[in-house]
Amino acid sequence: DSDNLELAYKDSEIVGKKESKDTKETETKYEQLAKVYGTMKPESAAIVMCELSPNITEKIISKMNERVAGKIMGAIVDKDPSYAAQISKLLVNAGNI
Repeated sequence: DSDNLELAYKDSEIVGKKESKDTKETETKYEQLAKVYGTMKPESAAIVMCELSPNITEKIISKMNERVAGKIMGAIVDKDPSYAAQISKLLVNAGNI
């Protein structure tokens, strides 16, 4: 799981640098990150995601299936309820809920 955690940090940094450009390549990165975070324990994914900008976390969560996203959002709520609320607002505003 620590290998996934390290990979997630590195990939998230790359995506963060491209955050303002929602190109096909960037969307593919979000999909890849969603797969990586989806294979992690929800608590581990939440630790990393709480360090990302809310916009990046929203894009990653939106690429996940609802069951996995729900488990990770639950872990984010346990870690940082205010951050989870920000993500929820972004998901609603983006039409992803």
